[in-house]
Amino acid sequence: MQIENWDKVSALFDDAMEMSAETRADFIRSKAETEDIAEQVLRLVNAAERETGFLATGDDGMVVTGKSLAEGTRLGNWQIGRSLGAGGMGEVYLATRADGLYDQTAALKLIASNDRRTWDLFARERQVLANLEHSGIGRLIDGGVAEDGRPFLVMEHVDGAPIDVFAREKKLPREAVLRLFLKVCDAVSHAHGRLVLHRDIKPNNILVTADGTPRLIDFGVAGLLTEDDESRAPMTLRYAAPEQLRGEAASVETDVFGLGATLHESLTGQTATRTGMSLNVDAEGEPDSIKAILAKALADEPEDRYSSAEALGADIRAWLTNRPVQAMAGGTGYRLGLFLKRNALATTAVSAVILALGAGLAGTIWQAEEAARERDLAIQERERLRAMQQATFVMFSEASDGAETTSRELVSRSAQRVLEEFEDNPAEAAPVLHMYGEIFYLMNDYQAAEPLLRAVADLPDDSFDRSLIAQARHDLAVILFRLGNAGESRTYLDDARTVWAENPDLYTDARLDAALIESQLLADAGDVEASVVALRNAIPERLAFSGRESMDAGILYTNLGAALMRTGDLPGAIEATENARDVFSSIERLESPDGLNVMNNLATFYHVTGDLQNAETAYSETLRLRRDLYGGSVALAVLMSNYAKLKIQNGDLAGALALFDEAIPMADEYGSASGPAALAARYGRIEALILNDDLAVAQTMLNEAGTLLEEGGLSASVYGGMQALYQGQLAGARGERETALAMLDEAQIVFEAAGPAAGRYVAKVEQIRDAL
Repeated sequence: MQIENWDKVSALFDDAMEMSAETRADFIRSKAETEDIAEQVLRLVNAAERETGFLATGDDGMVVTGKSLAEGTRLGNWQIGRSLGAGGMGEVYLATRADGLYDQTAALKLIASNDRRTWDLFARERQVLANLEHSGIGRLIDGGVAEDGRPFLVMEHVDGAPIDVFAREKKLPREAVLRLFLKVCDAVSHAHGRLVLHRDIKPNNILVTADGTPRLIDFGVAGLLTEDDESRAPMTLRYAAPEQLRGEAASVETDVFGLGATLHESLTGQTATRTGMSLNVDAEGEPDSIKAILAKALADEPEDRYSSAEALGADIRAWLTNRPVQAMAGGTGYRLGLFLKRNALATTAVSAVILALGAGLAGTIWQAEEAARERDLAIQERERLRAMQQATFVMFSEASDGAETTSRELVSRSAQRVLEEFEDNPAEAAPVLHMYGEIFYLMNDYQAAEPLLRAVADLPDDSFDRSLIAQARHDLAVILFRLGNAGESRTYLDDARTVWAENPDLYTDARLDAALIESQLLADAGDVEASVVALRNAIPERLAFSGRESMDAGILYTNLGAALMRTGDLPGAIEATENARDVFSSIERLESPDGLNVMNNLATFYHVTGDLQNAETAYSETLRLRRDLYGGSVALAVLMSNYAKLKIQNGDLAGALALFDEAIPMADEYGSASGPAALAARYGRIEALILNDDLAVAQTMLNEAGTLLEEGGLSASVYGGMQALYQGQLAGARGERETALAMLDEAQIVFEAAGPAAGRYVAKVEQIRDAL
């Protein structure tokens, strides 16, 4: 839809916004030259009144059904403090936690309406927002329903200044502003990867705390409480993309436009001016490459902008590291200049040689650049990629309740289509492939994630954004390790770290994440002490970078607990894991997949130390939550396997076998039949079968496990010791004492070589031997 007479519409809009809300509609209709102009202005006013600013809520026609809250009122776990603001959509209060568990201050927003449609949207979007767990996004902490039936949200109260104000007051140089903005791009990319659009990115929605951390706030809060009709969607006119002004659907590129407008203001200190519906790049004094980045982000047509926040961040990162900026579409001279700047050639002789080569190849390069321009005109290919990116954000809503097609199947089909469509040129679809791979990774569906991430990880370094390729290599390394392929995992991790080593400060977060898989690889190679050191060394830097109350800190403590367990330091393992539990509890994420991993580990440690009652309670509750909330996964299979082993110890063989029967096919489906999780579950079931005197079935399964052990290359590992252990136990159950003793001796050699982590298996060998 186009807006005719834009200048008249814009001028009347400006005048109308100076009027009181009660008189605006009459003023507009009296001043508009035509009914069409009046309707266009009314729509823009309507949208402007719905800005998603947490305190700048607009009247969207909902009826307030309750009274304002007095200080001291309690809603759920929260006690109301002073008012922070009010509007047609609701009221916002400073609130403090009132249940005594810990001290916490937050912003509580009481929604103005309790009608059924608002409640349905509220419930659906609250879950979406709860999944946005990123250090650069203001968190949704809690939610509930007041006594009068009105829903409320409890958001993290971010104490900071808008990013443009922070940059101006701190007099940040250009490079510092860009580094700060990279974190914003990362936060927006995180949200997009979890199928959430913002739609109102602007400086006031990016607050920078005193320590220089940018936090993106108000992700979709107003959007979830308005109609699905985009003509009623929230926006701020100064930062709105042309398609928003036309009443068209928002997209990933709409958020990119908001990022561009915000970056423009943060760099220049001035809001970009409009000509018609276009935003102008008024950036005197900025390098041409920075102007090109701004111009691409602020392009009128969505397809001419960066295809993602990640792509915008890649160009900013390229500028910071003196590499070619894609927005420049730079020719040989531009790229050569960057090469000379990066490599700081010391002699004019070398420079002259390179320049001479450049001149000698001028004709050939001109032809290549002409060909590149022809390729750039392949609009259909670009539109196809953009359409698939947008499809990701709508496919969940297309699956009606009760349909046979599950969300996982929708993602799987879409991902397979991307793989097939871009088989000949995966670099073109690298951001989408990586996004799908991460979705499956978060689902713990490693088999589905592996080919998607591999397609990006195997790209040449110079074929696309190197930081994205490096991240894909890291993610693939994690998945390959969990699938039992430690050798290939090490190769991909080392390739990723080579990229990060070129600019350690730029890749701090990625380097710290890599400490987790590095520790696991060291332990797998037999150096359990080094695996602990890798994590301990990362803790101070992680706490300084992310803070203690963060998912990243909780995950690091979780991994430290597991590493200490491998060294036999059970008290240290429990202490680290309880630290992890406390972190996840403080940020109210114990029911997240990572939080449930912590509870699983803690249950296991209780189990190993003989605290069977606490272990039973922890296993049972964690299993219930993980099964109900997240469905099948490798993590659920591991949890069921561990719980089944406790049931064996408690003499409940039927209960143990039932759990193993569910865990084994699940570990095979979402992981690998020859991977550690599936093998551990099989050996657990073999033990239960032996104790249940089902010796023939146990023998069949033991033979199958031996074959899988060879296929996975794990014969020399602890799992090889398990194979010998249960061969010995089975032989003993048959009365074959000499064979049993020989196999137990073989198992003991393997376990003793594995060190303290296998101490409990050595004890098990001795227990079986004593019973012969």
